[in-house]
Amino acid sequence: MMNSELAGLYHLMCQIRDLLLNAEEWEWAAWMDRCVALMERRDPDAIERFLAAFGGIDGIDREVVAPMKGRDVSDGALDGVNSALIAMLTEAQLVASQLREIDPDSLQRVSIRRL
Repeated sequence: MMNSELAGLYHLMCQIRDLLLNAEEWEWAAWMDRCVALMERRDPDAIERFLAAFGGIDGIDREVVAPMKGRDVSDGALDGVNSALIAMLTEAQLVASQLREIDPDSLQRVSIRRL
């Protein structure tokens, strides 16, 4: 069960990173890329690093994709992107929080399949 939950978290993190890249939210995309890389290396701190992005005034859970100067994006498209981002972040935070208490060595023993 834990292997599938970790793989699910990994895939969510990849999707979040890709959405942020597509929305040109470079700083958070880079943060997510580092978290994905930690998961790929089975780093025991990967989950804590990901969860550290949540909370506070500048937390990823407060991120809203907004139109940037020169970008032609309709309000409807932004609503969809933001809804998707919020849903993925909420699910990923829930799964990561549930996995937080695992033995750090467990992350090193699982196989995470790439998309």
